[in-house]
Amino acid sequence: MSLFNPYIKSAEQGHAEAQLKLVEAIKQNTEAFLDVPKGVITPEFCLAAVQANCWVLVYMPEELKTLEMCITAVQESSWLLGFVPEAYKTPELCRTAVQHAGETLMDVPKLFKTPELCLTAVRNNGKALRYVPKAFRIPDLCRIAVRNNGIALRYVPETLRTPDLCRIAVRKSGWPLKFMPMECITPEMCLMAVQKTGIALEYVPEELKTLELCLTAVQKNGRAFKFVPEGFKTPEFCRAAIQSNYNVLRYVPEELKDQAQKLSIAAAPGGKRHGQKMEH
Repeated sequence: MSLFNPYIKSAEQGHAEAQLKLVEAIKQNTEAFLDVPKGVITPEFCLAAVQANCWVLVYMPEELKTLEMCITAVQESSWLLGFVPEAYKTPELCRTAVQHAGETLMDVPKLFKTPELCLTAVRNNGKALRYVPKAFRIPDLCRIAVRNNGIALRYVPETLRTPDLCRIAVRKSGWPLKFMPMECITPEMCLMAVQKTGIALEYVPEELKTLELCLTAVQKNGRAFKFVPEGFKTPEFCRAAIQSNYNVLRYVPEELKDQAQKLSIAAAPGGKRHGQKMEH
């Protein structure tokens, strides 16, 4: 409140300059709106506050929200659609939101979730498929969603998770391997998955985990080491893994630590850690 004290009395008396000072404070700190005296909070002041800082809509009393205010806020940040009263969620406002943030489809009234709007949403973010009515999750829409974001495979009806669609998904990211039908999980698919996302080794069936596949995974991400079958965790495997990704060392079993430490020195001559890679 100390921030507002010099201006509160003048603002309550309707002095424009004092109110502008309050709005400027809100522009710098959204939560400052919570300290504005009720006598100052008029429709005009609220609109000015939202124009200065769209996130004020989060704290705005429902009865003071207007259509103009909501349009202003959503145009600045689509994620604010969730704070718009249902009465003000027009088809146009919803379209504006999903065009810039597809997952705001979750805040769109069912009545406005048309096939066209759902298509707009998944083109922006494939994961918006999660909020598409099941009746609209047709092959073409699902393919567009997965091409945009492989994780969208999770929300594709199981009957539509074809080998071709799964391949599209895993080319984007290794995580979709978790959501593939067993008949689609082939050695080729598993290799593509761990090449993209090493830790996807977690979702590779044990019978498909080969020494080469596991090495590829830990070279990509040291954390994948925990999903390597115990039988593969030999000194030779550790040496090869550490030489490619020094971060693997922290995941080596205790019984191999001493040997791994020696291997790490060999992998990092002069005390420098050569061969380090970014983990994904």
